[in-house]
Amino acid sequence: MTAPPVVPGYVPVFASSVRTGNLIYLSGRLAKKDGQVWVGKLGGGVTVEEGKRAARGVAIELVDALRAAIGNLDQLRRIVRLGVFVNSTDQFTEAHVVANGASDLLLEVFGDRGAHTRTALGVAQTPFGACVEIDLIAEVADSAEARDRAVRLATEFLTRVWGPTHDLDAIDELMTEDYKIWSGGTLISGRPAFKEWVRQFQTKFGNAHTEILETFANAAGDRVVSRWFNTGVNHGMFGLAPDDRPVSFTGMSIWRVEDGRLAECWVERAAFESYQRLTG
Repeated sequence: MTAPPVVPGYVPVFASSVRTGNLIYLSGRLAKKDGQVWVGKLGGGVTVEEGKRAARGVAIELVDALRAAIGNLDQLRRIVRLGVFVNSTDQFTEAHVVANGASDLLLEVFGDRGAHTRTALGVAQTPFGACVEIDLIAEVADSAEARDRAVRLATEFLTRVWGPTHDLDAIDELMTEDYKIWSGGTLISGRPAFKEWVRQFQTKFGNAHTEILETFANAAGDRVVSRWFNTGVNHGMFGLAPDDRPVSFTGMSIWRVEDGRLAECWVERAAFESYQRLTG
């Protein structure tokens, strides 16, 4: 993931984000309108309501920049601080009201994790004449926490969906709405399509059960891998006639995690060996 550009065509000489310990520092972001810098002064042509909308838009961009910095917003512990700089005239005294546009957005998105400290200042000028600039500090989980969450997520999916209960409703809880899975060179796209694919697979693979052999995740917690062993009986696997013969195969799934849900999967399984046993 990459952070949105500060200004289209502008190449900064500074980092868009820096992590030190469990803190992420995001560089200032400028208000935009129709994709360009929103130029103007509060108290000098830009209204308070417009300023709040501008600040809200900056906060949305900061959330995108934060996601790019940590890979997975589920890692966020809390927003620590906002610095809000309002380009304004000498007589303008409502920088704090303008800043509420950003604060409200973060509370909407993150709930209690979005509660933060804040400084709102009226300034004589900002880069490119933007009406609002905002920077942000956030606290994120350490690597062990992120890895553990990803492992728990994958384990819950395999246990509930591919375990004895075949709980397909878990797909709605654990997968993103636009979930994608690549299996056997075929792309299944969208949560409803995936749920139907699982239902059909389990119909042909009777009494399907998955034994998890190993599951591990990367430090960021946005990639998780599981090796597993599937057992069941043939109810029409590989287009063959159902005969209740035992079927077993090993496989591996690699998931991408996004905002606390499984978002994409690449799965490989030793299906050819199973086919040989069924037809041998």
